[in-house]
Amino acid sequence: MQAASDDPEDQRVVWTCCKNNDGELGPRSAWVRSNGLFASAADFDWDSFDGAGQSDRRTITEADMEVIFDNGATRLKRADAAKKLQAEPINASHGAAYAALKRDGRYGDRLTETGGLLSWK
Repeated sequence: MQAASDDPEDQRVVWTCCKNNDGELGPRSAWVRSNGLFASAADFDWDSFDGAGQSDRRTITEADMEVIFDNGATRLKRADAAKKLQAEPINASHGAAYAALKRDGRYGDRLTETGGLLSWK
């Protein structure tokens, strides 16, 4: 079992058979944790999870961060900021988006978090 993303609020998990001594591995599947139960994640984006399009990735710049935070005028939840970094025209990968938003990451000295909202300074 592994988390479907780096977002701590994402309740999706991926189950993968890691070992089968007697044959082929079973297919992997995606699920949503909910109230102690698991429900199938029918609309799971396997391409995104697998990193499809990684050759199209580019480095997230300070200018990109300034755009999504409207030069410091906008405060965003981490997941919302990551979605903006992954969208057009930035097109960052899921992992790169969350890495850029880490408080101890490359732009950590320019990010502040108050009440669950990130802001750019």
